[in-house]
Amino acid sequence: LNAIAFCSDIKQAFLQICLANEHKDAVRFLWSDDEPCVHKKPKLQVYRFNRINFAVSSSPFLLTATIRYHIEKYKHEFPDTVELLDRSFYVDNLISGGNEFEEVLQNSRRAKYVMEAAGMELRKWITNDLLMILI
Repeated sequence: LNAIAFCSDIKQAFLQICLANEHKDAVRFLWSDDEPCVHKKPKLQVYRFNRINFAVSSSPFLLTATIRYHIEKYKHEFPDTVELLDRSFYVDNLISGGNEFEEVLQNSRRAKYVMEAAGMELRKWITNDLLMILI
């Protein structure tokens, strides 16, 4: 176990992933602005999702694959950070830590940098270390 722990989550993680045009037809849904009525057939409109829907069973896999794809770009520049990110995500939550303040600070800053480069903001930081809270 680490002396210093930290957690963060990706802001609107699933909504950060766009669907390819050829896959949008697989996630169609029907919508009606009409009030439900047994005597009148509602006017239905067909819509398609443009982003990953978190309610689809494959969504966590797609998010994980997307995160791994993006962090691989940094394996030569920040090999330790890439390894940390690869083993420390649970769906959209980063759960990690370290034994030394400087190590944890560096890892958290690099993790934030790498994820922001992928268009994913790490937020809601939680830690058990008072100095980390102040930064």
